[in-house]
Amino acid sequence: HELRTPMNAIIGMTEMLAGEDKTNSKADETATINGAAYSLLTLINDVLTYSKIESGNLQLSPEQYNFSGLIKNVLNTAGRSTEKRKIDFFADIAPDIPSVLYGDDSIIQQIYEYILLGAINNTDTGRIMMDITDTVESEKNRVRIITRISDTGEGLSDSEYKSLFNSFDTYDSRTDSGIKKYGLELTICRELLKMMDGDMKVESIQGVGTAVTFEFCSFIIEKDPIVYTGYPVKKDVLIYVAYDNMRKRWNSLMENFGIFPEFASSYASFDIKLREKQYDFIMIQDYAYEDISGLIDLYRAADNTYVVTGYSHVFGEFGKCRIMRRPVSCVNICDILNGKWDRKDYEDKDKTEAFFAPDARVLVVDDNM
Repeated sequence: HELRTPMNAIIGMTEMLAGEDKTNSKADETATINGAAYSLLTLINDVLTYSKIESGNLQLSPEQYNFSGLIKNVLNTAGRSTEKRKIDFFADIAPDIPSVLYGDDSIIQQIYEYILLGAINNTDTGRIMMDITDTVESEKNRVRIITRISDTGEGLSDSEYKSLFNSFDTYDSRTDSGIKKYGLELTICRELLKMMDGDMKVESIQGVGTAVTFEFCSFIIEKDPIVYTGYPVKKDVLIYVAYDNMRKRWNSLMENFGIFPEFASSYASFDIKLREKQYDFIMIQDYAYEDISGLIDLYRAADNTYVVTGYSHVFGEFGKCRIMRRPVSCVNICDILNGKWDRKDYEDKDKTEAFFAPDARVLVVDDNM
């Protein structure tokens, strides 16, 4: 508490300064202070968490949670972060993972975000892949969830790799070591995983990339799988893709629902497909929208067309077409098939009304003015 209080004051005051005068000539300096304060607060939190683990004072707080909802939050956080970089982010999630589990979901989400953001920070361009599989341990009524997060970043040298879990080894910033991109996070995650009957393994080759494989256990509350449509899915699906590897990926995803999609890879083939049949769902990539938007309007297919795009785009930027966020996985496809797509989730938040509560009464309590 004593360490965090002054940091929160610095963060709060710099945000107030930035909000009061956006034309301030010192705006860049204020933003730098704010960014540094957040970094220091993160480091403080890591050190405090690690000290709790070492002293045996960190306790898990298990409760019932929905694994699908947890993964959506993780993908949202990572998806926003990858947009700032030239990174392709893919998520391959086993559709048979039990839907409702019992465990410390806040810790589990923290582990996913730590490792994913570490991979993102380690990768300027290239690819990040997250594979999630599971093994049901029936005799213990629990599921072991195994995740592998790999990146095509710079990787670690032999010396860096050997020091990876030695949390307080001397670090020389002049060497531009890759260790700094992980900090204490991997050590903290490994210890937290052990508390959930799990563990972690790291593989890395300098110049090739890094892969972190970790597992943990949660008790099963409801055995229904995370991907469940509630009825046999007999839908006509058309997917516009330009690359064969993406066609294989879409086929793999749709197999989870017993759907065998049709594909188009050019303006002409897309035109023929729409002319011959009315599809229940059409998926296209954002980079292809401009070329084929005329056909979507011509055949009045906007209401059932989903544009796969990033978090910087909102509803309305692709005509009346709907939006599907990257990375595409069985989880967000399932929501679409189940009719859970909600326009409000994709509207421009800046255009919505600001929070307004003139009659609110606020009490702030702190031992530091």
